[in-house]
Amino acid sequence: MAPWCYSFQLSDRGTFTGRTQSRAGRTVRLARHVKFREEKFGGVLFETQSEKVYTLNPTAAAVVRELVLGFDEREIARRLRKSFDDSGGAIEREVTALIDDLRRQGLLEEAPGG
Repeated sequence: MAPWCYSFQLSDRGTFTGRTQSRAGRTVRLARHVKFREEKFGGVLFETQSEKVYTLNPTAAAVVRELVLGFDEREIARRLRKSFDDSGGAIEREVTALIDDLRRQGLLEEAPGG
């Protein structure tokens, strides 16, 4: 199994949008102005309003891919434990941390009716 870690950094590139249930049960998704694209190295999030590009390593891209597919935080962590070595429950903490980072950066929004 691959070791678990994620990174969230600025770079250069930029297609998908998704939604998931937040811990509070409200539906959230990638903001309308955010596009996701998987790449060989992991993935990128392109914020079209400011034209910022966020580079994601493979594990962070896996989290975003699961968000796009509509899974909530707990389900994402459960699904990723099948693919990544998780000693000490790091996956659950890191999934939550990444989703919190996405919220702080304005890359997630509450879905209508959520």
